[in-house]
Amino acid sequence: MMVIRDTISKSRPDLVKEIYRVLRESRRAAPPPEGGLADPWRFGVEANRRSLEIIIDYSFRQKLISRMFSVDELFDDCTRALG
Repeated sequence: MMVIRDTISKSRPDLVKEIYRVLRESRRAAPPPEGGLADPWRFGVEANRRSLEIIIDYSFRQKLISRMFSVDELFDDCTRALG
């Protein structure tokens, strides 16, 4: 997972989109997982939604966060639109 400060996302959405494009392009160049394994390099909020929900749940149960966040709260409009 890659994290970008919200200040950068708001001030330089073009930079965020370019970073995403470069990472996605490099992923396409990598060989697919072997033996029918799940793709460890999933891109985008929707592709990772279930994993993020589990992380939020575990974090809340362990009192690492004060409330249950929705996955959509974790991303701004720029990052949510990336795919």
